[in-house]
Amino acid sequence: MIDPKSHCTIADQLLYSLRPFFLDAGRVGYVYHSRIIRDFLMHCSMRTAQMVEFQKTFDKCGTYVTIYQERGTKVNSERVKHNQRDFYIKIAKMYYLEELSQQEISEAVNLSRSNISKILKACKKLNIIEIKVNDTSSYGLKLQHNLQKQFHLKQVVVIPSEDDEEQTKVNVGKRAAELLSTLIHDSMHIGLTRGSTLYHVVNQMEMMNRMQIEVVQMVGGTGFFNMMTDGHELTTSLAEKLGGESRVLQAPLFVKNAELRKMLIAEPDIAQLLKEAEAVDLVLMGLGTNHIESSAFCRFGFMTEEESLNMLSRGAVGDICGRQIDINGQEFDAELNDRVIAVELEKVRLIPQKVVVAAGIHKAEVILGALRGGFIDYLVIDEDAAMNVLGLTKQA
Repeated sequence: MIDPKSHCTIADQLLYSLRPFFLDAGRVGYVYHSRIIRDFLMHCSMRTAQMVEFQKTFDKCGTYVTIYQERGTKVNSERVKHNQRDFYIKIAKMYYLEELSQQEISEAVNLSRSNISKILKACKKLNIIEIKVNDTSSYGLKLQHNLQKQFHLKQVVVIPSEDDEEQTKVNVGKRAAELLSTLIHDSMHIGLTRGSTLYHVVNQMEMMNRMQIEVVQMVGGTGFFNMMTDGHELTTSLAEKLGGESRVLQAPLFVKNAELRKMLIAEPDIAQLLKEAEAVDLVLMGLGTNHIESSAFCRFGFMTEEESLNMLSRGAVGDICGRQIDINGQEFDAELNDRVIAVELEKVRLIPQKVVVAAGIHKAEVILGALRGGFIDYLVIDEDAAMNVLGLTKQA
């Protein structure tokens, strides 16, 4: 058996000879070596080398990854994780962005091709690589083009409609979350309304570390009717995912009468919040419809089915930020609008970036109204809704 103390010099020489194979410039590096060298080093003085195994990725030769640390101190496990992930990202970029072959990467980093293959597979498990299929059909692309051109929008995303309307909302939410992640940057103030489709957007947002983000609730709360889709809950959840602060509106969406509304919006805290909401950089909005099959206001008891149908017959197609509009995007003369606590529509129109998400054929009229009223810059909808919106424009 080798005496560790008598072979410290040999160990030093061996470690020195392994330096060209280090993949990081720092004291902690990745070293691929055989079990024999591993065993030898582990029996040598801890003053000379200290190692911990953090991932066994055996290939045919029994090679696997170890951490080598030249100092005789404990290895920082968090640093190990970060170094490993950074290295995996490097390999992924070489393969997917620089389009190098696995053999070329193998030669560049002095690893076997089989290990490169294993690292690329691990990248998928660690969500370093996300394979996305753009499932917008050729017909969907045509709808996108027509909507964007006709209404001068910055971007339109049209996804396939599903037989299950709830699944369509989930899919719309996912694509909207992807779009939103490209628009959000540091020091941004983001406004948020309410609704079931917005719930699916927020629920599918990835965690993002952004500096000085503030998420502001644009409309009053619906309370216990459905906490998941309520503006208060959505605002708080989105702020948490973005690593920011939430500003919630401590008031209901609808109050008993216009006089009470006037009193509440004059309260300093509520007035200040509404002022902040008017000044956001970006607003994410859902749209409500007066078709009773899909009306949230009917479902929550804010309107009866008879009232909703009456509003629809008189020309009120749905709501933006709780306020009823007609098909041309003008605020509708409705008693309900006098009881809403939310940002005024003329202020919403002035927000620099307005992102709207909606799904289903029953939303077509209110989507068209929002488009004509100048309330949309970015639109994420499904094919059925898009087709019906364009169909309505031809009828006009």
